[in-house]
Amino acid sequence: LILFAYNFYYTNNPLVFKQDIYFNYSEPTNNCHRFGIGRGCHRSDWIILPKQGLTWSHAVLVSFRRLAALIMNTFTPIIFIFISITLFFKHNFEKTKFLFSIIFLTSFIGYFFFFFDGNVFGARYYYEVTPFLIILISSGIYETLKLKIFKIFIPALLIATIIFQFLFVIPNIFKIYSHGFWWVSNLLKKEVVKKNIHNSLIFVFPKEFYASGLATMNLENIDKNDNIYVIDEGEKSNSAIMNFYKNRKYFRADFSNVKFGYEAPKITQLFPKYDEKIIFVEMENKFYPLNMQNIPDYCDFFPVRQEIMQYTNLKISNFLKFSNYKALMCRFKTNKQKYVFGQYVNKTGEYIFEITLVKGFQMTNFTLTVNKQKFLFEMNDDAPKRLVTISKKIELKKGFNLFTIQPKTIKNKEKFFLIDKYELKYKNKTKF
Repeated sequence: LILFAYNFYYTNNPLVFKQDIYFNYSEPTNNCHRFGIGRGCHRSDWIILPKQGLTWSHAVLVSFRRLAALIMNTFTPIIFIFISITLFFKHNFEKTKFLFSIIFLTSFIGYFFFFFDGNVFGARYYYEVTPFLIILISSGIYETLKLKIFKIFIPALLIATIIFQFLFVIPNIFKIYSHGFWWVSNLLKKEVVKKNIHNSLIFVFPKEFYASGLATMNLENIDKNDNIYVIDEGEKSNSAIMNFYKNRKYFRADFSNVKFGYEAPKITQLFPKYDEKIIFVEMENKFYPLNMQNIPDYCDFFPVRQEIMQYTNLKISNFLKFSNYKALMCRFKTNKQKYVFGQYVNKTGEYIFEITLVKGFQMTNFTLTVNKQKFLFEMNDDAPKRLVTISKKIELKKGFNLFTIQPKTIKNKEKFFLIDKYELKYKNKTKF
């Protein structure tokens, strides 16, 4: 009942989990982030799943990886002998200890059918029940010490285990994480301090390393940070942000040619190359929609990973040259679904909205609505897919404007949009 209430609070449906909303959008198959053979999220996992989803062999492989991390990082294999001692000696059998064992086994069996690899800092799914194992191990040690023959051997074994942890396990973990992990390194902050950089915008390149800056900021009020870290999205997009923060200095932190975790990024000063009349956006940088209801069936960066392409149902027979080698792809199954994104502008007035996207077979005709202005984009025909650029005159208000993309008609088969980029050019002031 608590779980149903939790689901209803976040999703307005007691049978829809919060994670379903997230993964249904970013995964080609729905309800993948659940328990069961045949489940599994193809895009989010590091291990390539078979087309039918989680299989018994994959479940064994992932469970082994989880248990191996738990045993080696928390205990050592030999320590688990004491669990057997405390459980299977009749004189030592107690309902409480049996209950502790069932708690761990229930966790193991449950997660055996849950495929989400995620052993980042260890076996995250088992650590919650590890204290029950520690109690069982302690009980086994206590019972073993009652036998005189083991009174010297057991303390020696425990000391040897501790030495093993300090000599082999801890140094290896320290080696893995001390120089940064998952593209997060403290060398960026150290380099900024070393160069005495203050009151700045720092563009992080490539964007995979952005978290090295994000982790150092106060996210409750970004503008109050002495140094604000942003993703480097190219000269046009960067210039737009620079023009917004006119009273700051601008730098690029470049990780592209350094040994991550061992060498600091190269920091160079930047200057805006485009005036504030031009706003340029790579559409893949929008990605998550701003609407909570009726979101697209599935969105992803295109080209998608090769092993994911088979699940998209999108047929591509020719090469499409996108401006940043990527585009935003969204799949729609009903014409009620829509994709909403936002754009901030400094001035109220008329703008030239120039959008580059794919036209051809499987593409959807859609309407673009902004500030009660509606524009039709006819992108579907029987010709091969090709990139086209379309211009529209639109009026925007100073501040944040919402753009809504909604397919016109979808019959039986799903339709797609593939949007590369768009550019806004301020034309003149209006009374809008």
